[in-house]
Amino acid sequence: MLVLLFYYLGGVGVRERSRYAATIMFVMYFVDTVFLGAALLSAGGVIRVILLGLLLSNLRATWVASGWQPGSEDATLPPRLTDTLGDKLSDQSPMWLWPKIRIFYYIYSACFLAFMALGLLTILSRTVD
Repeated sequence: MLVLLFYYLGGVGVRERSRYAATIMFVMYFVDTVFLGAALLSAGGVIRVILLGLLLSNLRATWVASGWQPGSEDATLPPRLTDTLGDKLSDQSPMWLWPKIRIFYYIYSACFLAFMALGLLTILSRTVD
């Protein structure tokens, strides 16, 4: 549940053009993919590499979009859809939720990454012995 919460809230942050959320999502998935190196030889590994590429392009797009001038014509955002329940969940809820949970996500993701690093260091120290 904690991993699901991490990725869901990160997705909400990415949807709201948060550079921090995009970076953390890419870094976490990259570290997870690298330490599952044996799994990269299987078909599931190919899918992970493709998803990693998508996260990298998402990170790049978020950084590019953050440099747009608010008053320019290029910075005009597309209208958010509200017709169906799916539209409301994917377009409207992140806009409402992100300002309320942003600080919590910064703290939560930093702690999550720290525990992930601690776990990886523990695994590496046991394999070296």
